[in-house]
Amino acid sequence: MKWPSLLSVVCLCLLVHSACGTADRARRLFGGQLTLRVDVAPDANRDSPIAVDLLVVYDEGLLDQLISLDATQYFAQRRQLRRDRPDDFDWWSYEWVPGQQTQQLQLPFASGARAAIVYARYVTPGAHRVRVDPRTPHRLVLGSERFDVLPYDA
Repeated sequence: MKWPSLLSVVCLCLLVHSACGTADRARRLFGGQLTLRVDVAPDANRDSPIAVDLLVVYDEGLLDQLISLDATQYFAQRRQLRRDRPDDFDWWSYEWVPGQQTQQLQLPFASGARAAIVYARYVTPGAHRVRVDPRTPHRLVLGSERFDVLPYDA
């Protein structure tokens, strides 16, 4: 078989393979964009500003470590985590006030993303942490005492 023919066969196989349910793996291979719509309730965080960190994690061991932390622990350790593991996750930090209008977020991430984690610093007790798929659009609803992450059709 000649090289041009072999290349055509390989390309065709890759195309068929990607059409058979492996689109998520292909997106993981090439990276993507985390789409997030944020809604801040008028009484969010009992009428206090809310610090929110969004992380896209690339390392499975770090993901296990992060998912075991509640928001209070994470916010206490985040500066050191960024120093110790700068290449193992991307992060974005925000602070919103109750009732604030926000823009839809489009956060680019690199290949190899394992998961995204949302941490919110609420004044109420609780984990205030959610793991999400970074390849799926989400709606972050910041409520009075907790937050929810819901599906979102961007």
